[in-house]
Amino acid sequence: MSKFNYRIERYNDCLKIDIRDDVLFSKLKTDIFELLGSNIEDEVMKKGTSIFLAKSTNGLIIRYPGKKILLTAENRNLFIDLDASGYRFKDGDEEFLSTELTNEGKHYLFDRIIDFMSAFKECKKYLPVDSSFNILFSCMGILNFDDVTIVGEDAGVILFLNPFRELNLSKLKLNIADGYTYEVVGTMELSLNKKEESNFSYSGNVTYDIYEEKTNKGYATSALKALISYVGTVSDEYNKVLYIAALAEDIPYQKVALNNGAVLEYDGKVPEGDSLASLNKINEIKIYRIGDK
Repeated sequence: MSKFNYRIERYNDCLKIDIRDDVLFSKLKTDIFELLGSNIEDEVMKKGTSIFLAKSTNGLIIRYPGKKILLTAENRNLFIDLDASGYRFKDGDEEFLSTELTNEGKHYLFDRIIDFMSAFKECKKYLPVDSSFNILFSCMGILNFDDVTIVGEDAGVILFLNPFRELNLSKLKLNIADGYTYEVVGTMELSLNKKEESNFSYSGNVTYDIYEEKTNKGYATSALKALISYVGTVSDEYNKVLYIAALAEDIPYQKVALNNGAVLEYDGKVPEGDSLASLNKINEIKIYRIGDK
């Protein structure tokens, strides 16, 4: 169906409206019965805007031209700029800006946002890939329990696998979230060989990276502890010895390993033929081991 300045696609549980030319939202409400309950002010919907309506909850997702998205239902609004980190959430008379929240505030707000997002579940499958729920949660920097696999928890952190990744122990990339605020704070990678093969490499088989603004809070130490516990539960067909490679001058990285009971396995030069030397131009390395060979 087309009204010249917009196009409507009707589904069983969702309505999609693509704006072809600038139009007032009040005009859309006049033309489209399902929008009558929406609480959007009478703003101009610019050409290139897409609107998704969850019919059963009357929740709207408005995808503006560019990379800005507004979710609105009842008296609550969530605004996300996909080019910027964070979000703005308004619940009645209360308004929250994620970049200004304390840890207690983020913890308090998490459940409210998760509850709010449930009003839009019907629309999930119709969202563009770059505006999918996974992308929205990623841009907000918080954990989406509905779409991830929890691999381990320990000492205030959660290790989880994104929905587009497989649980492949030969090359496993995990995210690290704060167990209190549910913020994503970094990443961790693991690779395990079969039991008869050594896991030793000059690059190590475990790496961890905490986002710069989240460093020095103990996340890496806790995440490695959680990973060690997880590795202890995997099948005995795998070699479970962990190796962590660190630059000689990177004392904080080494401390994470030492805080988890690692012992120094190797301290010296990287062979010239190894990719660490040829590609990364790293010539000296310290390698720490966790577990018995």
